[in-house]
Amino acid sequence: MSISISKSAKYYDGRTGNPQDVSLHLTRSTLRLMSGDEILETWSMNAITVVDHPAPPVPGIFGHNKNKDARIYIDDAREWRRIYDRLPRSSKK
Repeated sequence: MSISISKSAKYYDGRTGNPQDVSLHLTRSTLRLMSGDEILETWSMNAITVVDHPAPPVPGIFGHNKNKDARIYIDDAREWRRIYDRLPRSSKK
């Protein structure tokens, strides 16, 4: 079962440099990045890193520890926090 937490995140895959509008869905141990009904990526919560905390109007940013150039930008600080709260302590800045 997954919980939809954001419908308006931006995803940079670290390869193309082009942002993709994605929705984010939390499961018990993963974060799914979806475009419509298509799953673009599934990130383990253990692989997510904090790049920057949100400071509106600047979005919060998460990265991936295996793809250092991949980024998820989340404008809504509450949505960002829902992911942050599930991260292991070692992933938090």
